[in-house]
Amino acid sequence: MKEKFFTEQESAVIIKSLEELKSKAGGQIGKLDELTEKLCADGIAVNRLMFRIIPGNDQKQTVFDILTSFLKENKNILSHDERDVIFHELIRLNFKKDEVCKMIIEEINRNMNNDSPFCWSLCDELYNLRQKGFIDEYIKIAECKNLSIDRQMLFLLFGKLKDERCIPVIIENLNDETVNGHALSALGKYKTDKYNSLFVPFLNDGRRWVRKIAEKKLNGDSGSIGAGR
Repeated sequence: MKEKFFTEQESAVIIKSLEELKSKAGGQIGKLDELTEKLCADGIAVNRLMFRIIPGNDQKQTVFDILTSFLKENKNILSHDERDVIFHELIRLNFKKDEVCKMIIEEINRNMNNDSPFCWSLCDELYNLRQKGFIDEYIKIAECKNLSIDRQMLFLLFGKLKDERCIPVIIENLNDETVNGHALSALGKYKTDKYNSLFVPFLNDGRRWVRKIAEKKLNGDSGSIGAGR
């Protein structure tokens, strides 16, 4: 994959954002610097500005081992932002995706009671992975009302996977305003008219994007149904 080169103006914006993040963290975001040094010591190329790992095809196992070990060793030290960055790089690695998916699910379970946007980001990572072997685990997370809005991308994942086991939790959450638009979008992806009556009340929803989901499904256009993000 060709790396993106940033203009001077874009780089300035990125650097400013990183400085703001460092300031909020009390000037201590050195863990990613430590990880960068570990990677570089093993001959792994890293874009230090964005913490973007650029491995060769024969280096993926090494990168995977370094990242996963670093996560475990610093389990109670890394901030949510730092852990999120590392998980994102594991997904970009496109390697041992089932293991990465399992790690992210465990991370969500650990953070279910925390008042943090971290779980939304983790569910977004599950959406990007789209692994089919964890349906039961996805459903358990989606059933956790305590996660509220953080479950949005999980419902969009259900729409991508189209597994029948997901339908009950999708329908159950059509009454939850924090996720019902995303749940409706997911239900609309199933190639059936069986649940069309559930779309009718949403024709008068106050959100335009939700009304469009209902209209498209009832007009037989389920293939183009999307959701707000």
